[in-house]
Amino acid sequence: MLLRVLSAGAPPDRWRMVGSGWGAGQRDPKHYPNALRILVAEAAGEAGRVVLLATDVDDMSPEYVEPLRQALVQAGALDVQTWPVQMKKGRQGFRVEVMAPEGLAEAVTAELFRHSTTAGVRRWVAERATLPRHQLTVRLDGVAVRVKVLDGGSVRVKPEYDDVLAAAQALGRPPLDVARAVERDAEALIAKAKE
Repeated sequence: MLLRVLSAGAPPDRWRMVGSGWGAGQRDPKHYPNALRILVAEAAGEAGRVVLLATDVDDMSPEYVEPLRQALVQAGALDVQTWPVQMKKGRQGFRVEVMAPEGLAEAVTAELFRHSTTAGVRRWVAERATLPRHQLTVRLDGVAVRVKVLDGGSVRVKPEYDDVLAAAQALGRPPLDVARAVERDAEALIAKAKE
């Protein structure tokens, strides 16, 4: 009965394993093992299948990379990376690699063509594993800063970069000092919540 309840319905498209176990029954059939393995998972919107897009460009000024990155993120890209590459005939260029949710891959590809000089984009599907995460907000001298909290056995905190820059400007403090203060306050909040 328990197995029927646990296995009811289709598994979520995006999930993260939280436990597993196996057991053997008392019968000993001749043609198959009397064993069962169970995976316990939870839905995880940030995990699952993603589309990786990549292109190499050697005829676009690097100053236009940041507007390209912003357009890709606005179209739904989860991550955008660039790095220098050696192109044919000795030309210097750069690679743009983008990770996008499957449902937004076409929109992100369209922005790659629209905001760069590329004539072609490579793409492939990949599985992505992620740590459980949530977000909290820390107030630093009255200014709100969002913090990403990752739990992979030990808790890690990461202040949102844009919020750190805005808080630094509002408070007249260096961004690195703001980030460190927010990390310290976030860790204190998490420790207090665990008590």
